[in-house]
Amino acid sequence: MAHLGEGRSDEPYPRLRDLGIGIAYAFIALLISGGVLGSMYLLLSPELGEQRAATDDGSARPWRVSGSSLIARRGSGEETESGGMRITQLEEGPRDTRSIYTRRVGFKAADYPYLQYRVTGQNPASFYYFIWRTADKPGETSHVALARINDMAQVSMLSNNPHWRGTITEVGIDVYGELRGDAQTIESLDMLPPSNWNFIRAIWSEWAGLETWNQRSAHHLMGGPYQTILPRPLAMAIWAIGALALLILARVFAGSDIRIAVLLAVLTPWLVIDMLWQRNLSAQLAETRYVFAGKTQQEKHHSDLDGVLYDYAQRLKNEVLPEPGVKIFLLNDSPWRDYHRLKMQFYLLPHNIFNFGKFPRPESLQPGDYLLAMGDIPGLNYDASTATLNWRDQTLRVIEIDKQGLGSLYQYAGTP
Repeated sequence: MAHLGEGRSDEPYPRLRDLGIGIAYAFIALLISGGVLGSMYLLLSPELGEQRAATDDGSARPWRVSGSSLIARRGSGEETESGGMRITQLEEGPRDTRSIYTRRVGFKAADYPYLQYRVTGQNPASFYYFIWRTADKPGETSHVALARINDMAQVSMLSNNPHWRGTITEVGIDVYGELRGDAQTIESLDMLPPSNWNFIRAIWSEWAGLETWNQRSAHHLMGGPYQTILPRPLAMAIWAIGALALLILARVFAGSDIRIAVLLAVLTPWLVIDMLWQRNLSAQLAETRYVFAGKTQQEKHHSDLDGVLYDYAQRLKNEVLPEPGVKIFLLNDSPWRDYHRLKMQFYLLPHNIFNFGKFPRPESLQPGDYLLAMGDIPGLNYDASTATLNWRDQTLRVIEIDKQGLGSLYQYAGTP
């Protein structure tokens, strides 16, 4: 009589065991690789070596600038109960909307290679820059972009900026963009001395910083203005290679089956980068919903980053230009494939747009054609007394049709 269970296969159990062993091998290899390579990087990092060599005596203590101690040089703010500076209004300027908050200080830049900053309530449409002045160049303001992550304190390395030198006499925050009614608050700015921990925090702040979405963001993270110390892909690649080297050694000396462990050792670093990308994608999704959800196509164009261009083009088409079909020569001091040129061409359709160069081409012009000069074009001048456009040794008879901040529209009057 056959025993109960005889003939059954126990094959799934060894497979689960192999999977568990592979996970354990991969975890150990990645842990050792990260620890060894991270320790070597901290030991051999030229940035840390330069920071320690530049510090006078190594006895510098953190220097705190509370938000409430900042003075509004532009815009306005109010002190909070926690000692921060709540930004209440950004000042409208000819080219931007911004506020500036600074305070006089006095310390050596070499003693404080790191900035710890905490800004709460920041939205994707507001951009923060740390600014400073030095005793050597009191009339010159330097800046670095600050990564947007969350409301927690973040660290930025300043010593790799060529202007963070000498005696710092003034520090502060420069804010651009939109408040959107949010309670954005500068809680504190802390100047920090050199240390391994501050260095690690600065790297993480760069890695975790949310980036502005662009045409290439769907495929990879660019790093933006924050990636200045250790690029994410390079760090992850070295981490994976170190783990693979350890697994190969395990295979050679212990005869272990490392196929599952090798797969996990490659996938884990890749997933770390992918999670950072997914985080950036989720933040952009929320921003896109905020800006465009529930709006008509016209309202979406108006709300977009180039909404000013769209509004200008619509005014020209609806109030200035005749019925569609006229020829317009688009002039701008930029390459013909420049974003703003191409977008203006798109917005002016269905007019016939000739979008090349920054100066008119007299041989291509016919009386009645239009010329749209976008922005300031060095070398191209309009003489109202003679009603001519002049550039180099060329002169063109025109009629000024419309003039506003974004451009000037002329109509070719033909030869005399």
